[in-house]
Formats: sequence, structure tokens, C-alpha cells
Amino acid sequence: MIVLNRACASADISLVRMTVSALIAVLFASCALATDYCSNIQNLPPLVDLGPGQTYQGYEGGLYPGGSNVGPAAHDAAGRKIAQSIVPLDANGNPDHVNGKIVYTIQSLSNGYPMWHNGDAGIYGADTSVTFMTRANADPAKNPRLFIAHGFEYQLGGERDASDPNNTFYQSIDVGLQQQGLTPQQVQVIYLFFPFSTTTLGVPAPPENQTFPNDARIGQSYIKEAVRASKTHFPNLKIIYVSTKGYAYALPDYSNGIAVPGGPVEPWNHDMGWAVKWMIESQINGDPSLNYDPARGAVNAPWISWGPYFWTYGDGTPRAYDGFSWNCGDVYDDGIHLNHSGMYKEVSLLLAQMTSDPTATPWFLRSGEVPPPVEPPPVVEESHQATPPPARPRIMSTAGSSRRHEAGERRARQVRRVWAMSLAPRASRQSRTSLPSTAIRASGAAL
Repeated sequence: MIVLNRACASADISLVRMTVSALIAVLFASCALATDYCSNIQNLPPLVDLGPGQTYQGYEGGLYPGGSNVGPAAHDAAGRKIAQSIVPLDANGNPDHVNGKIVYTIQSLSNGYPMWHNGDAGIYGADTSVTFMTRANADPAKNPRLFIAHGFEYQLGGERDASDPNNTFYQSIDVGLQQQGLTPQQVQVIYLFFPFSTTTLGVPAPPENQTFPNDARIGQSYIKEAVRASKTHFPNLKIIYVSTKGYAYALPDYSNGIAVPGGPVEPWNHDMGWAVKWMIESQINGDPSLNYDPARGAVNAPWISWGPYFWTYGDGTPRAYDGFSWNCGDVYDDGIHLNHSGMYKEVSLLLAQMTSDPTATPWFLRSGEVPPPVEPPPVVEESHQATPPPARPRIMSTAGSSRRHEAGERRARQVRRVWAMSLAPRASRQSRTSLPSTAIRASGAAL
């Protein structure tokens, strides 16, 4: 059965001249187009649900080496030390504790800028109250010297290349910084949030590079060069947090017409997790091209760590690691971009990390502040009906059985607390099938 949503409730004025029967046919056809993607569910294993000894197509899972979701102690200690060294800078990049700023900005595409600052959810309009900038700036525990900045949105491909520090991609970010009274010399922390598609590299990739692990290896190389280019363009950059895109529902064969050929469909977003994992492991293992420590030679990169990991099962099943869930009601009708519900979910995870991760709290929070708990995400905006998903593939374990991650993982505990709240009943919670935009604004403004 086709479910009409808000996208299907309005028609172009030119349709007024149609007969009633023709108009109904057009509306139902467009609605079928908008909801077909809900049946495109590939229940691949999230990287974070693959513990020690568990593999995906023979490759180790976990965000970090050894199938762990916690970084090695030495790498974590280095990040904490670097975080402690971050101080406000003036326009020329010199320390200035009185008038200087700690600039934290984003490098992303259309998947990242709405949740970061403009709240644009396409047909649902813009709502900045759900964005990271609004919610973080409303937190009284935030460091008053921290400036959360935005850049311009430029899609990659063609002449826009994040692996070239002199490219239009970076020049556009500079324009955005300038309009906010900032300079590239003041940027010390970046949130890198790229999707992956065959057009990410500017030209379609050959078929043999569109399957795992080749697609992840290509992504690893590209993100690595983007990280290095960022360090060149922003000379005082010290830390980069990297996230991969959440589940996308656009159909890979584009038969429903809602995806641009070569766009960020599955399993590429899923496989991109390994691209980031392998790049961070390369830095951990001492790759000189990603060196961040001047004591070890030329500095070619900032210290790299995972940001929130968003990918999970597309059918709404909570992942084992932290209970995070995702469904097609978290994207709008192209099957790729976030609606306000999806934005709120992703921002909640990012806020949880920035206010609890010891590599972030020294510069993100006021000295000695303990932040309030992050509010749980609101219910989804839309209700889509989907066909039953295929059976989840068996996760292979070299130990002979599947395991949960070790109970002592610090970040896992923090995120579980956040998501436990989202599962608790709230007196003010409305229907699970709809949430008016006014309710979303109220939820976001409360933070």
C-alpha cells in the first residue's frame, strides 16, 4: 500500500488544468517514486558491531585496530595532549587569550552542511534549531572562546577537489570564514564528513572498484589526501574528526529515478567505514605521510580520530554497540539527504562526543564544566511503509561465535547512556509516525 506523505500532498500549479483522474494518477505515481526507496534495505553489519575476531568479507571490524571501538592508549594520549595545547588564536594564528578564537569548522558536502548550520531539509524547509551550531552554542558549558564556524557548500568532482589545498573547495571555505570574521590561520579543529560515490573522485570509477574492498581502498586514499590537504591549507590545524555517511536508501540501479547516477548509495556508504578505519590505522602505525608529531619528523597531517559513526541497519533495527537506529523516515524523499529527524539524531551523537571525549573537552567546554546530558532525538517526521528487509547476513567470527564489544569501552558507555534516554517514554512525545515542525523546534531550542 502506498502511503502519502507531505511530499506527496502538494502538486504544481500547472496540474490544476488536469482532469481529476489524471491528477490522482500523477500524485500516486510520484508518491510511489518517493516511497520505493524504503524497500531498498541492505542489512550489512555496522563496523562498530564487529568485535574482536569478527570480520566482514575477511576484514577486521571495529573502529580501531584489534576489532576495538576505542583507540589505542598511545594514540589517545597523544590526542589528549594535543587537545590541551589548543588555545585561542588571533587572525594571524598567534596565541591571544583575550580576543583570540578557537575555530572549529566542517568540511563536507550536502550531507553535512544542513545538520551543521543551515537546517535545510529540502521539501520540509529549513529549521536551524536542530543544527549542531545552534544546539552547541546554546550550551552554557561551551567554551566562550570557541567559534563554531561554517564554510560554503561545494560539491566535489570536476574542478572541486578536497585533495588539493589550493582548490576551489578550500577557497570557498575561506570565503565563508571571512564572512564570519575569521581566517584560515585560526582553524585548529575540523569535522570531516564526506559521503562516497563513484563521482567523488571526479570521474566514474570502473566496475571492479565499486565493490568491497576496492571501493574502501579508493576511499581511504582520497580521504587521506583530503586530510593532508587540510593541514596544508589550515597551517594551525591540530585535530580532525572523521565521520562517514549514514544509511542511504536511493536505489543503486536508479530505476526509481531518485538518485543521480554514481551517487552515494549502498553499499558504498557502508564500505566507507573501512576506508576511514584503515586511514586512521595507518596514522597509528606510523605512516610518515600522516605524521602529526614534530618529534618524529615533518608534520604532514593533524591528529586523526573518529567522529560519530552513523551507519547502521536501514530497517530501524538498533545496532548492538549503542542502540542507535535509523530508518527511511530519517531522510527526505531523495532517499539520501537528511530530514530534521535525521539531523537531530546525528547532531545528538556529535554533541555527545564533543562534551565527553577527552580529546575534545579541553577546548570545547569551559574549564571545569560538566555539560548537561544531551536530549534524545525526536521521533521521525515521516512514516514510510517498506517491504520486509532481507535476512541479515551472518557475521563471521574467527573465534567461532559472535561477541559484543568489551563492556569497559569508554565511549560506548557514554553513547549508550544517551540512547537509553531516547528509549525512555516521554510524556510530551507525540505519535511515532509524525512530528510537527513546531515540536522539532521546541525540542532543539530546549538545548
